[in-house]
Amino acid sequence: MLHDPGTLHRQLLPEYFEQLVKNEARGASELSDFHMDFPMRLPNDQVHWMRLHSRPRRLSDGKTVWDGVQIDITGRKNIEATLQESEERFHSMANTTHN
Repeated sequence: MLHDPGTLHRQLLPEYFEQLVKNEARGASELSDFHMDFPMRLPNDQVHWMRLHSRPRRLSDGKTVWDGVQIDITGRKNIEATLQESEERFHSMANTTHN
């Protein structure tokens, strides 16, 4: 994104675009921190979950620059989904046992 800030918008899955733009606009107007988890389609066509943390700052010419970090959290999301499925199976089995 350092060379082409539009990369984030192009790789973001469409259903998350509006939320991203809204959060960016609020952060830019308030100069407040921006935090968001979202899936991105990478150049190899795989979808990975990313966590973005950034902070905007104004330059003397009035432009806004964002300093931040983007972390791939795909592994964490996969573990969370597996845990959720396991909990649902457990609750389903527990309900079947009690009925």
